[in-house]
Amino acid sequence: MENVKLLVSRIARRLACSPLTVSLLDASRAEQVTALLASVELQPGEAGDPPEWVRLLAPGVNKARDGRSYTVADPAKVVQLSHEWKGAIDLVVCFEHQTDRAATNGHRADACAWIKELAAKGPDGTPGVWARFDWLDETRALIKARKYRYLSAVVAHDAAGNVLFVPRATLTNTPALNTTTALFSADQPKDNIMLQKLLAMLGLAATTPEDKALEHVGALATLAAALAKQMGVELSVLSAMTAEALTAALTKPLADKIATLSVTAKVAADATPEAIVAGIRALGVDPKDHISRGVYDDVAGRLATLTAELSSGKIEEAKKAGKITPAMEAWAKTLSPEQLTAFLSTAPVIVAPGSGAQPGPGEQIATLSAEEKAEAVRSGVSEEAFLKAKQADAAAASRAATLAAG
Repeated sequence: MENVKLLVSRIARRLACSPLTVSLLDASRAEQVTALLASVELQPGEAGDPPEWVRLLAPGVNKARDGRSYTVADPAKVVQLSHEWKGAIDLVVCFEHQTDRAATNGHRADACAWIKELAAKGPDGTPGVWARFDWLDETRALIKARKYRYLSAVVAHDAAGNVLFVPRATLTNTPALNTTTALFSADQPKDNIMLQKLLAMLGLAATTPEDKALEHVGALATLAAALAKQMGVELSVLSAMTAEALTAALTKPLADKIATLSVTAKVAADATPEAIVAGIRALGVDPKDHISRGVYDDVAGRLATLTAELSSGKIEEAKKAGKITPAMEAWAKTLSPEQLTAFLSTAPVIVAPGSGAQPGPGEQIATLSAEEKAEAVRSGVSEEAFLKAKQADAAAASRAATLAAG
C-alpha cells in the first residue's frame, strides 16, 4: 500500500509542478499555451543560466579568423590526452586568456569557472570536444547580464595544427575560432527561453534537442490524459490540482475499499493486507452469502453428480474385487465417498473376485469379527446395521445357490 502511495505521489508531483504540465499537452488549447508563454518571467535582454556542458571544439577543422586552423581528427583521443594532462585537478577557465598573459601584464588570473571533465560527445550525442563546467556565481551573473558571451579553448597542437589536448579555456567576447560556442544567442528568442524552461521542468540537459524534449512531453501527455479520464475531469482541472489533491483523488477509491474490507474482517483500519485476508478467512464465510444463488446451485449440482459417479465407480470396482456383494450394494450407496473408501481399504474379500460365488446354502452370520467391528466404526456405520447387511447378503446368496441347484 505504501509503495502504491509513493508511486502515485511521485506522478502527482511531476504533473502538478506547474501549468506547463498539461497546458502544452493538448495542442487545441491555444489560450492555455498563450497564457503559459506570457507567464515566463525574464527581464528584457536577460539571458538564461550558462549551460553545464559546452562544446569547445568541433570535430574536423576549426578555422580561426586570422587564418590559422586546428584539426580535431579524433575527439576521443583529444579527450583522453586532456584528462591525462588534467590529472586529479580541475582545468581552469579564466577571463580573456589572463592565465597566459599574467606573466607579461602582471595582472591576476582569477578563475571564472572550472572544467570538471571532458567528453567526446555532448548530452545530445553531438560529437566534438565537450567540457562540463562548474560556473562561479559571479560568472553566472555576468553571462545572464549578457556581458560575456563566448568560450574559447586553449589548445596544445603539433606543427601541422593537429590538436593534441585542451589544457584550459577562457571566457571572452573576441574568440579566435569560428567554431567557438556562444553561451546565448544574439537576440535570445522567446521560444528558446521557453525551451530552456521546458527542459528544466522535465529534468533534461539544457542541450537536449527540441524533438527529444517533445517526446518527453508526449509521454507526459499520454499519462495526463489517462489520469484525467480515470478521474473523470478535464485536463485543465487536472493541471490546476496540487500534488496533495491529486494523490488523494487517486488513492481514495482504494483506501475506501480497504477500509470496507477492514470492517468486514474485523481488524484495525491500518491492518496489513495479510491481516485483512486472515481476518476474512477466520469468519468462516458461507459462499452462498457472497455469490449468486444460480452459480451456487449449479456448482452444488455438479458436485453432487461427481460425488455419485465417484461412489458408483468405487462400488463397481469393489464388486469385481469380491469385497461387496449385490445385497450390500444398496447399503454401500448410503456411505459418503470418504466412508466408502475407508471401508474398502480394510474390507475382506467375501467371494472370489469375478466368480460370483456366494456363501454356501444355510450359512448364517451371527456375529461380526473384530476386524468387521473395527471396519464398522471406521465407516461410521453401527455394528447392527453392518451385521444385518452381511446377513441379508448371505441369505440372498443362499437362495440363489438353492435355485441353481434345483
